[in-house]
Amino acid sequence: MLEITGIFWRLELYIPVELPEPFFPLDTEQFPPEPAFNSLIGDIISNYCNNTSSAKFEENGCAVCGQLTPISQLTNINSSNVDLSCLISESHTQKERKHGTDTITGVTTPAIDHRCDSICNSCLQDLRNNKMPKYSLANGLWIGEIPKELQDLMFAEQILISHVRHN
Repeated sequence: MLEITGIFWRLELYIPVELPEPFFPLDTEQFPPEPAFNSLIGDIISNYCNNTSSAKFEENGCAVCGQLTPISQLTNINSSNVDLSCLISESHTQKERKHGTDTITGVTTPAIDHRCDSICNSCLQDLRNNKMPKYSLANGLWIGEIPKELQDLMFAEQILISHVRHN
């Protein structure tokens, strides 16, 4: 059909569409349905509470890789009974130097974040196989603690120094 509306021409195509049959409930179904049993309501509420509990959302840092991980996927590093000797990497980790005259010395202890007391499952599995985890801090990703002088910077100051990289 071609129709003139104002100064515009509009062409409309009418395509017949077969509509589905309307759905009517069977006569055997009761409407409105009976209320749910108290046990079903209790199950729904307890499942909701379990799935939205803080343990499902809380995160903590992994001492080996430093990544935030859900608490449900962390194990206490003291109770894990793993050998941390493969995290000793003197070539990748160095002690902090305060002056240019200080000698460069490597760290002879495992490179872990001592502020964290847990280890994520992926790092735990690699350490149990005596492998260094791919994203471990000992794999060249550790730059050390934030110096006291840089801890209380304003946002603009953080942006200014963020482009400076050091090893």
